[in-house]
Amino acid sequence: GSEGQLGSIDLHLPHTPQENRWLTKYCKKAEYEILDICAGGFFNLVRTTSPFYIISWGAGTYGQLGKEYAWNDPRPSIVQGLTHVESMSAGRRHAMCIQKKDGKMNIFGWGYNSYGELGIGDCDMRLCPALMTAIPRAVPLQVSCGERHSVIVIGHHPIVAADEPHLKPYFDIIKEGVSSIVVKTLKADVKRKGIDPKLLDDP
Repeated sequence: GSEGQLGSIDLHLPHTPQENRWLTKYCKKAEYEILDICAGGFFNLVRTTSPFYIISWGAGTYGQLGKEYAWNDPRPSIVQGLTHVESMSAGRRHAMCIQKKDGKMNIFGWGYNSYGELGIGDCDMRLCPALMTAIPRAVPLQVSCGERHSVIVIGHHPIVAADEPHLKPYFDIIKEGVSSIVVKTLKADVKRKGIDPKLLDDP
């Protein structure tokens, strides 16, 4: 319990299972039920019922608590900016999760990243959840964090652009046999929304 990862337990009774009363009180006050729990190097994560938050506590010197600061905190609180979490994993000093929101699957990671374990294209530590964009057309099924690496299992069928709710209206217009000027205008609109316009070329 040296890093606060055991929460409110009495450290004078190290061999006796005890309730983390702070976590119980926190969940009871917010009317959350616990769905999953996982232990990292010196920190813990809990996934709650709707709206499917992640609660963390323990060591935070590498940002692994996902709370905009980098120090230890034995008191449980919500990881900032994350809802609709389907699964999660805690590594030695980092964590990752899969979010399903508005019909879209996203992978987020936070914490230590000196070995690129967050998969976001650099080796900078993240205090808050950062979106992984390396596999945008894949369906993530499971994520697992190790000491200095992460593994993601993805479905063998890519996401079909024409089936996505936010792209379907564009494909409906293109199917009508519109001119190249209209297609160019649609691509510009898609790009303004932060979506790759090349997706309109290949449904």
